[in-house]
Amino acid sequence: YECGLGKLCLQLLSFALVDDPAALVQLFTGFEELASPVLTLLLDVPWALLGASGFPFFGLLAQINLRRAHIPGALNNDAVDGLDDPAAKTYQTELLAALAAGGTAPADKASAAFMQRESQASALGPLTALAAQAAGGAPQQERQAFLQGLQFGFKQAIGSARELDIAMGTQWPLWSVLQLAVEHRLNA
Repeated sequence: YECGLGKLCLQLLSFALVDDPAALVQLFTGFEELASPVLTLLLDVPWALLGASGFPFFGLLAQINLRRAHIPGALNNDAVDGLDDPAAKTYQTELLAALAAGGTAPADKASAAFMQRESQASALGPLTALAAQAAGGAPQQERQAFLQGLQFGFKQAIGSARELDIAMGTQWPLWSVLQLAVEHRLNA
């Protein structure tokens, strides 16, 4: 028997390890056979089930995002990611520092404050903040609600292969934090 999720994760792993990371820039736009199942998992399959599978789906997407960072100009510019807003840039710096230090309390506090802001130019920052809150020390039911809200947010922001490629090019640590959120949700 074939495991569809396992096969997809192997495909994502092969792309994450590709010799020429330039192929990752328009990965989903140029490869519908990969984009369709990835979008289905992101938008339609409950993330708790994805996490329970044991496959590092979000971690593999994070690796693809990190590989893209090695290509000059392959990541989104500040305007696309909403990082031309000084408050967003400050939040990103605080979040990256908290993640590097391994602490969830500073990330939780910074994420909650960022989410209270009225105007965000890009959905990628707020999605990252919600993911950081889901990865934090919130009680189980609250984390479950964060994950459900996150998936709803993804449905609003990402509906096509092109939009997925834009999200894969984010400067935000979205994909890594999503993997942490799903893992934390499972281990709680």
